[in-house]
Amino acid sequence: MTGCSSTKPENDLVLGGPDGPVRLDHFLHRCFPEISIQQWKKVLANGLVRVNGSQARKGTILTIADSVTLPERLPAALLPGPPLPDPSAQPTIIFADDELLILDKPAGIHTHPLSRSERGTLANWLMSYDPSLAGIGFSPLQPGLVNRLDRDTSGLILVARSGASWEKYRRLFAGKLVTKIYLGIVHGILASPTTVDLPLIHHPGRQEMMTADIPATFNGRQFPAATTIEPLVRTEKTTTVRLTMTTGVTHQLRVHAAAIGHPLVGDLLYGSPETAEPDRKTGRLLLHAHQLLLPDDRTFTAPIEWPAA
Repeated sequence: MTGCSSTKPENDLVLGGPDGPVRLDHFLHRCFPEISIQQWKKVLANGLVRVNGSQARKGTILTIADSVTLPERLPAALLPGPPLPDPSAQPTIIFADDELLILDKPAGIHTHPLSRSERGTLANWLMSYDPSLAGIGFSPLQPGLVNRLDRDTSGLILVARSGASWEKYRRLFAGKLVTKIYLGIVHGILASPTTVDLPLIHHPGRQEMMTADIPATFNGRQFPAATTIEPLVRTEKTTTVRLTMTTGVTHQLRVHAAAIGHPLVGDLLYGSPETAEPDRKTGRLLLHAHQLLLPDDRTFTAPIEWPAA
């Protein structure tokens, strides 16, 4: 089946995977299976979808690396209901007021479901904790969520508790005004701080991956990405690092760490054949969203204790 992959913001999709070409309405149905092809045809007829920056029609044919942009909010008539309430995710609440909810997501759970029948995600927990979040955000399946984390990454998630709050913080993230600081442990000895400024593309052959290895003949969309990686603690075989970014490309930190020869410990997707195995002590990817620095000078922190070397 033709691949569908996305980068932040969540309304930007790119055709990935080995198959293609594919009709645009079929591609969108595969990305959002809860929305029928007939419903997507109505959206396309209204001119609400763009391909490579231009208004698209239902008969548009996509090829690999074509970029599809949806409206900031999908039409309400298309959308499923909110996630089913399920308190099993158990995040730590870092901060809460009438505007924001800041959570520390555990590793090993998805941020939100892909269909309404799915349970066990952070979004399911949110609907159990605060049902009034229903309808806030890009899609009902992402209630209030302003940012996302990979399944195996732990740490800070920002949740907006009103539509106005969601719009405000999405603009800040989109404008690169929120600084995101992660902690991780990488393979090898990182001797000094380094800045990795490598754009990313969707991997031509593996839809679940991004890559910084861009062929000279590539003419699709490239996503600018820059990461500063600073060594904190070194052992004989690993380095605890601080990773700072203002961009928010999918898998950015994992790809950049691997690109300089220091893949994250426990990274099954981007590690080398010698390192692509779960961390032996925790069984997880050692990457944690540690701090969010907002432009109003507020800093939110999710502490973590890494396993002893």
